[in-house]
Amino acid sequence: MQTHSVETKPTHALSALILGRAAMLGVWAMLPPSPAPVVLWGCLLLDTIILLWQISLIRATIRSTGPSLWSYVLSIAGLIAIAIVGTTGLNQLSKAWLLPPPAIKSAQPLKVDGQIAYLTGPIDFDTYEAMKKTLTLSPPPTVLQLNSSGGRIGAARGVARLVREAGLATHVEGTCASACTLIFAAGRRRTMSDTARIGFHGYRLNSNVATLNASEEQDRDKAAFIAQGVDATFLDRALAIAHDDMWFPSTAELKNAGVLTD
Repeated sequence: MQTHSVETKPTHALSALILGRAAMLGVWAMLPPSPAPVVLWGCLLLDTIILLWQISLIRATIRSTGPSLWSYVLSIAGLIAIAIVGTTGLNQLSKAWLLPPPAIKSAQPLKVDGQIAYLTGPIDFDTYEAMKKTLTLSPPPTVLQLNSSGGRIGAARGVARLVREAGLATHVEGTCASACTLIFAAGRRRTMSDTARIGFHGYRLNSNVATLNASEEQDRDKAAFIAQGVDATFLDRALAIAHDDMWFPSTAELKNAGVLTD
């Protein structure tokens, strides 16, 4: 029996390679940042199967055409396809299991309900910008409720200035610690719930900028606390706490030191 093999034109083989690679790159691009393992391995398997089919098609085409310019073009294209599949797969694997998950940025640093603005979570410069916008509301809030473990000192200073200028009252629900205390102390009236905590510690410079000095920055904010009526002796104790530790004074201590007004 005589068998007949179906020859594939070099242009058809190259087109199949390009279109297949483009389609799979589109599939990879649609994957979520952290795909389920079954999805990731399924894409790797599918990509490998398509690649093997494409390589077999190229090999058959090269055999039928013999040594020619097309054989070199198809060989190089096949090597490029193998490299693309390998790098794409390794990239997805590293993103899924080797790299830490991306930080989720809060889309709404501040929420407002009536006369109360709620600041929850890390304090950064988005928080400052959100506070500026919040104070343009009509009518603006009169109370800033805090529940934050701190954040950027520079951003906290900016929010504290806005709180002072607007004459807002501050209130703690949950925890207000580290840089959050700068904002709390800026309140015209300062209160906390029975189960809330306010935490203090000393400064540590987390920057390589030589012009900054942790002691000078700490003294600057100590002066701001004192200007708001907080006792200097209390502040000496609070700022002597190691940066990797936290002191949560009792409600009585906070009242006696002028941290709480009510």
